[in-house]
Amino acid sequence: MNDKKIITATFIMLASVVLIIIIGIVSYLINSKSQKLPAVVRSEKLLVSSKTSGTVKKIAVELNQQVSQGQLLIELENEFLSAKIENLINEKNQLEKLIISASGGDHLILELAQIEEDVAENSDDLKRLELKKDDLSNQISIYKDIYDTAKLEYEAYKELYNEDALSVSEFDERSSEFLEIANEYRELENDVLLTSSEIETKKKYLQSLLNKKKMFSENVSLVAENHLLNLQELKSKLNELENEAAELNVTAPISGTISEINCELGESVGKGKNIVEISLEENIWIIAYGNSFSRQKIKKGMKAKIFCTNGEKIQGKIETVSPVMKKVKALTPTFETANTYTEIKIIFVDPIEAKNSITSGERLFVRIYF
Repeated sequence: MNDKKIITATFIMLASVVLIIIIGIVSYLINSKSQKLPAVVRSEKLLVSSKTSGTVKKIAVELNQQVSQGQLLIELENEFLSAKIENLINEKNQLEKLIISASGGDHLILELAQIEEDVAENSDDLKRLELKKDDLSNQISIYKDIYDTAKLEYEAYKELYNEDALSVSEFDERSSEFLEIANEYRELENDVLLTSSEIETKKKYLQSLLNKKKMFSENVSLVAENHLLNLQELKSKLNELENEAAELNVTAPISGTISEINCELGESVGKGKNIVEISLEENIWIIAYGNSFSRQKIKKGMKAKIFCTNGEKIQGKIETVSPVMKKVKALTPTFETANTYTEIKIIFVDPIEAKNSITSGERLFVRIYF
């Protein structure tokens, strides 16, 4: 009986040793034919900036949180702005009471010359802005053909590059040329939008001048006239300040994932500061960081396995391998690693599966098979 137990134990021990050896051999073969590398999920990004200055009162989102268009991101407060609005409201209430109680008096011959001069000047400004907009629209119409042609050429060069018929340096040069044209085209679009905004502002101001002209043309006592004029100017200032106060609530201009928050509670931020970064999940990819061996061994089209932090394993393939070794950012945007790495871009075999398993900015590992 004891002999049988000894034989059984010996068999189990030998089987375990054999299994360990097999696992070691398989692991060695896998490692010799592949490389495991650290990686990060990348996507297109949109920077959200503050439209007015203030102090961060509330941060309504967290990193990697999904947000919808219009959702509150950051709430700012500006005590100076709030005090100015309160003072203007009090002044408005007082003026309205004075206008109601204003007594009649001798009607004056209203001097409309200055107002009519202002109306004429601003009408000319409006015409110049409208001519400028027409000129920009013509330019953008012409430049759109240049942009569309450049885009088609870029797509053609990209296809050649994907087929290894174009070198990295040539593709980078063509990409830079297309990017320059695209930026110029977008600048023209922005100029058109800016001019349109200026036209609307000028129209509103012109209308306020016409309202003043009408006001002065009516039989109102001098006291009431002055109060009405002051009230109109005050309402205009109050409206501007209330619009500025509304911009203390920074909202998401588009749906996506919060990939970076560049402010802290209590921090003072100036107008135009980039305070939140939103990643757009429509286009995501992986950047793996390899060594010099990786740069020499890994080629476009090779298969890759992505190990997601949720436990899923998804398939990808190599799209590009950077020919240049460079330093990369570590876990924080301000800290740079001492070593140099080659960046390896990996795209997904199934993009829908990828969107369900990973998040932009996520750190993970990939295994690339030679």
